[in-house]
Formats: sequence, structure tokens, C-alpha cells
Amino acid sequence: MFDIGWSEILLVAVVALLVIGPKDLPKVLRQMGRMTRAARRLMGELRGGVDDLLREAELDELRDQVKNRIGSAVDDWNADPTGPRSAEKPPPREPLAESRSADEGPARPPSSDASPPEKKGPRP
Repeated sequence: MFDIGWSEILLVAVVALLVIGPKDLPKVLRQMGRMTRAARRLMGELRGGVDDLLREAELDELRDQVKNRIGSAVDDWNADPTGPRSAEKPPPREPLAESRSADEGPARPPSSDASPPEKKGPRP
């Protein structure tokens, strides 16, 4: 981000040690850490607020689109309540491919394993 190398960091550390002194340097570093933490927290809150605003704007836009579509559908319905769909008949239902006889018992749901069902009959 800032393109700072290790040599620059070492130079800053030496200058800080000379200017601040070895006695106050830990206090200064702690305070800098607290300020950095506060700045990051503030940026996180700001980012969260901006994300919420964007989400609300997208929801408002989506709500307007839905209202427009519903309004146009209602207008279409009021113009012709019978509509083109009422002229079409629903497709007929297809009969079941095979019917079960009474001696086979109730239908079983398909099992999860792929093994075939056991055959009932005389054993050899």
C-alpha cells in the first residue's frame, strides 16, 4: 500500500529511539497501537454503514421494480379479465403407467441402496 521496506522501518525505529528515548518508547508504541485500533474500528463502522445504505438503496430499487410490474399486471388484468390464459385449457393429466394389484400391497418409496428387492417364493 505505502511500499515501505524493512530498511525504512528500521530507520524510523532508530530515529524514534533517539528522539523519544528508551524510557518512553514503550508508552508511545502502546498509544500508537490504541490509536490504530480506534481508527480501524471507526473505519469498520463506517464501512458497515455504507454497506447498509447501499443495501437499502438496492432494496428500494427492487421494490420499485416489483411495484411497477404488479401495477402493469393489474392494468392488464383490468383491461381484459378473461385474458389469453383463460382460452387455453390445462393439459390433461396422464394416467399412471402401471396400476398395482391388491395382492402386491402398498407402494413403497424407492430405497436409498441400489440392491434389487428380494424375491418371494419357494427356496431351492
